[in-house]
Amino acid sequence: MFIRTLFEIGRIIEGLKEDRDRLIEREKTLSLFSAFDREDKETVRPEYDYDEYQEKIEIINKRIRNLTKEAVSYLVNTKVAECGDMTIIDALLYVDELREKEKRLYAMKTHQERERKNNPYRAEYEYINYDRKRIEEEYLKTKAELERIKMYVDFYIYELSYDSEV
Repeated sequence: MFIRTLFEIGRIIEGLKEDRDRLIEREKTLSLFSAFDREDKETVRPEYDYDEYQEKIEIINKRIRNLTKEAVSYLVNTKVAECGDMTIIDALLYVDELREKEKRLYAMKTHQERERKNNPYRAEYEYINYDRKRIEEEYLKTKAELERIKMYVDFYIYELSYDSEV
């Protein structure tokens, strides 16, 4: 049993993927070779065992699958107590929604009450059709909620350790 964070598991998975990619590249190099017509092919043939490489790659793939399954299970089953009845995955999705809302509100709050449109033929203006103060309040409320949720999600991903079986 190991104690790990989700962030650490992500780093382990990335390292395993790099190891697998190196093995695959090495296999590509060894699985083919060049020789001249009159050259003794056995003297230039590199040592290569297909089964050995497939076994090593499958061991790494199995470890990646197990770690990924463990991380996903943790994300789906762990409740973020400070966020009501949300799981970590729910909170991550909520963070994404809040980011989108924050971007929309920022665009609205920074828009001038009257802006000239890009029409070279005549003076045309675009006017806001909403209460700027309400948008500003909503923006600040959304930004605060986003920071609050992100703080808890970061805690659960980067700080909170749990028993890892892999």
